[in-house]
Amino acid sequence: MAKKSSDEKQDGESDYTFVIPEFDEAAYREKDILSTRITFAVVAFGVVVGIIAWVLTILPGIDWRLGWLPLFAGTAALKPALQRFKFPEDSLNFRALWGSYFLLFFTALAIWVLLFNVYS
Repeated sequence: MAKKSSDEKQDGESDYTFVIPEFDEAAYREKDILSTRITFAVVAFGVVVGIIAWVLTILPGIDWRLGWLPLFAGTAALKPALQRFKFPEDSLNFRALWGSYFLLFFTALAIWVLLFNVYS
């Protein structure tokens, strides 16, 4: 076996000390507010898309399955709609919007089903 040098500490001790990084509260708050604004915009857009799907469903002579079309089109149009409202581009990449796509789709689906069941 190799001999331990006298410099090494016994029992797993080391000279490493943890330094807490500086917390930028202003940047954190700004990022959190931006995320909240995007979430509110996505929910509002989902409500509009759900109402459009419901209107398509109740029109006479149109099959109810066409109500799915605005849901998928609205989900596909989410990123261009958010870009139009001047949200920063770094918060609109696919990875950042992954949850927003699901939120939009299921919000629109819930509004569509609720309106269809209440007013039909």
